[in-house]
Amino acid sequence: MRYTIQNEKLTAVIDSHGFELVSLVRNSDGSELIWQADPSVWKRHAPVLFPAVGRLAGDQYRFRGQVYEMHQHGFARDKEFSLVKQEADRVTGQLLAGEETRKVYPFDFALQCGFALEGDTLCVSWSVTNEGKSDMYFSIGAHPAFVPEEGGTCAGGSFFLETENGPMQELHYQLLDGGRVADKVYTKKLTDGRLPIDEALFENDALIIETDQPEGRLQSITLLTAEGARVALETQAPVLGLWGVSKAHLPFVCIEPWYGRADGVGFEGDLTERTFGNRLAAGENFKKEYTISVPNA
Repeated sequence: MRYTIQNEKLTAVIDSHGFELVSLVRNSDGSELIWQADPSVWKRHAPVLFPAVGRLAGDQYRFRGQVYEMHQHGFARDKEFSLVKQEADRVTGQLLAGEETRKVYPFDFALQCGFALEGDTLCVSWSVTNEGKSDMYFSIGAHPAFVPEEGGTCAGGSFFLETENGPMQELHYQLLDGGRVADKVYTKKLTDGRLPIDEALFENDALIIETDQPEGRLQSITLLTAEGARVALETQAPVLGLWGVSKAHLPFVCIEPWYGRADGVGFEGDLTERTFGNRLAAGENFKKEYTISVPNA
C-alpha cells in the first residue's frame, strides 16, 4: 500500500512496507529527488533503521546473557506498517512488537513514523514507546538517498556543511572497517563549508560523522549539484552518515541522521553498552525528527 501526500510545493509517496519514503517530487518542475531503488545498484529508497543502526559485531548482540541475531540496520525497514492517520499533507504509520520481532529483539515497543509537508519542507518524525515492564535499548536512524538532475551524477557536486556557528571549515570523521567503526579520526579541510563529492569519497564505504564538532554542532547538510542547492537535511541527531555507490558513478548520495551507529572495531559489550544507543524506561516515549527542505520548490 502506498500513501500520497502533497501541498502546493511538494508531493511525497510513502510505502507501508517499512513506511519508507519512496518519492519526493518538486511540483514546480516534476523533478524527483529520491533514488528509485534500481536493484542492480541499491534496492532501497530511504529506509528507517530500527532497532539497530549499522552493523553489530558478528551480526549479533548480547542481552541478559542471551545472544540474538540481528542484521545490519535492524528489521523495521522490512516490516509492514499499519496506518494510524492520513490527511492531505501528512501521514503516520505504526509498527508494533509481535511474535516474530521478539525472536530477535525481546522488547515490547510501538514505533510510529510520520511525514508532514510544510511549504517547501518535509518533516520526518519518529516516536518510540516502551510498552514493556523493564528498560528497553534501541537505536534509530534514517537512510534517505537523494538524486541529482535526471540522468545526472552527484560526482562533481558537493555537500555544504553548516554548524550552529556557520559554514564548517574542517570536518572530523571516521570510516568503517568490515562494517564496523574504526577508531581513527580523519580530518578534511573544507572551503566555505563545501565537501567535494567524487568517487574516491566513498571508496571505504560511509563517512561516520559525530555532529558535535570542534567548530560547533553540525546541524545541516545541503546537497549541491550542477543546478545548485538540491536538498537540505537538518537534524539534531548526534551522528550523521554520508554514503554513495562509487562503482555506479554516484547516481545518488545518502545523508543519514542517526541516533545510534555501527559497533566499533573490537567492541565486545552487550546491548546496553552500544555507542550512541538509547534507553527507555517502562512506559517512556522517545520523539525525534529531521527535515528535508527543497529549494525552488
